[in-house]
Amino acid sequence: MYVPGNLDLSLVAALLRLKALGEHDIDPPVSLLPYQDPKVVNSQTAMFHFTHAFHEEYENPYKQEINRQQPIFNHALKSFEGTIRPIPYNAQLIRAARSELAAILSLSTHESTTRNDDLTPGQTPDAEMLLTTHNPDPYIAIHIRRGDRHASSFPYRGKYVPLENFVSAAKSTWSRLYDKDAVSPDSAHFPAPPIMYVASDSHGAVREFVSAFPTSTAVFSLSESVDPALRALAPPHEYAQHEFNEMEEQVRISLTRGMIVDLAMLSGMWAWEGDVVPGATICTLSSNVCRLSAVGLGWDRAFGLADGKDHSDGLINDEKKRWIELDNRGIISPMWSAFEVFGK
Repeated sequence: MYVPGNLDLSLVAALLRLKALGEHDIDPPVSLLPYQDPKVVNSQTAMFHFTHAFHEEYENPYKQEINRQQPIFNHALKSFEGTIRPIPYNAQLIRAARSELAAILSLSTHESTTRNDDLTPGQTPDAEMLLTTHNPDPYIAIHIRRGDRHASSFPYRGKYVPLENFVSAAKSTWSRLYDKDAVSPDSAHFPAPPIMYVASDSHGAVREFVSAFPTSTAVFSLSESVDPALRALAPPHEYAQHEFNEMEEQVRISLTRGMIVDLAMLSGMWAWEGDVVPGATICTLSSNVCRLSAVGLGWDRAFGLADGKDHSDGLINDEKKRWIELDNRGIISPMWSAFEVFGK
């Protein structure tokens, strides 16, 4: 759905395939062609709106590879900083999840009620700086999408990226960014590294992933939370879009809340000053949550571009990157894109 005066919100809504809970279906009649009403953007009409001309308008046509996407990335980040924010109850759930993780790791909780993206008069609204400063990042986030989402690239196209790829990426990412000697099969004391937050629509996938690490490894998830309000948000089964649309409204609301909390923990979105945020995110590009997680990490942190070197070639810095994508793996350009344009 197009939101007049707020292109960014409209694009994110299209990206996430959001459908207003409890409202009437916004799909146009079959007889209504896309060009007849420019205000209608949904799963049936997106491909007619997000054309080559659209990308040429909002990308930077003078840059190479991923650098072409930076204007769109920055618009999305500023939207999450200023417009697309959780309602108070959802924000409370997000803070509860972050506080639980911090408490188990013996990190002091921050009592301030100041958002880390609040602006004082005269400040420059640098959304990336505001979302990524003054926040400890003691864990890495893992998103394992199953259900109706399969890999889009060779060699796993049409299948799921194997769990051992996630396990290997978690170990190597922790060693690369934190401590090369920290990940050991002999770790006996909880919480042992790698310290992880795992989000998935599959209980089986989470169990299999966790079983690949020593029992002392610190792994957090909605389903294992000590807070019953958070545990209640864990998805009961793998997600399929066509099934979601047929569920009871309260079930859809609960699942959506769970995904909002997971997105915050996976990306660092909507963090208040002192909240814990992920130091890296491991995911697959076929998931829209994976695309948005890069936005929460911030441009330089996500793609490893803050090392002072020349990155005009637009290639992701594999040594410094904090957004680790396991499906495309840089095979298809651009390596990150905000939009998934699909037909019905």
